[in-house]
This record gives sequence, structure tokens and C-alpha cells, in this order.
Amino acid sequence: MLYKAIPIALLAGVKLFFTAPVALAAGFTKFESFIILATGGCLGILVFYFFGGMITHLIASQILAYWGKKSKRFSKTSRLTVKIKRRSGIYGIAFLTPCILSIPIGSIVAYNYYRKNAMTLPLLLSSTILWSFLAVIIWGFIPF
Repeated sequence: MLYKAIPIALLAGVKLFFTAPVALAAGFTKFESFIILATGGCLGILVFYFFGGMITHLIASQILAYWGKKSKRFSKTSRLTVKIKRRSGIYGIAFLTPCILSIPIGSIVAYNYYRKNAMTLPLLLSSTILWSFLAVIIWGFIPF
């Protein structure tokens, strides 16, 4: 069963909420699905939180070196993240990261805005565990 759990955990590290039906459809119990989702989601948070900042800095420096200074453009995602940051701060970003923002985007945004706050990483991890539990419970009621 480990050969089934690893790809599901990797998928949970990117988009947690929609991985729960995949885990349940693969034949895992609700508890096993919760463990797989929580583990994959927390690993995704750690990877994108620590390496996302380096990747963002590298990409930004390469873009500036190649094209020079660019004007700022706002997309729907960037507007949403700024709105969440202004209204609810780190708590809003941590709460919405696993289900709406996706783990890579939420982790990188949290790192860029709140890396000096000691509660950032524990909030992201606890939110991921909470949403893993909720995703398994919600998707568990839908028959496959």
C-alpha cells in the first residue's frame, strides 16, 4: 500500500482538499487517508515555505537581470492574497492555504509577508492538519 500512498501524499503537498477523494477511492480508510493527507500537506508546507523563498528570489533576480524593472501587474490571485493579508493577516492566509489558495501559493505568500513571525510555520502546519481532517470527513460522506 505504500506504493499507493506516496503519490497521494505528493499530490496532497500541492492541492490538499481535492486529494481526499483520491485517497478514499484508492481504498484507504478514513484514518489512513487523514494520515496520508496530513503528512503530504505538512511536507508540502515545509518544502514550499523554505525553498519557495529561495525560488522567488532567484526568479525575481533573473527577471530583473534579463528584462530590467517591470511594472507591477495584478492578477486575480495576487489581488486575493493582498485582500486576505490586509483583512485577516497570517491567520487568514494559514486558514485558507490548504483549501483555497493551494499549498505552494499560500506557503510562499506566508514566507514573503510573515517570515519573521514565529507563529507563521506552526499556524500553516496546524491549518493543514485541520483541513486534512475536514477534507476526509467531508469527502467521506460522498459514496464512490
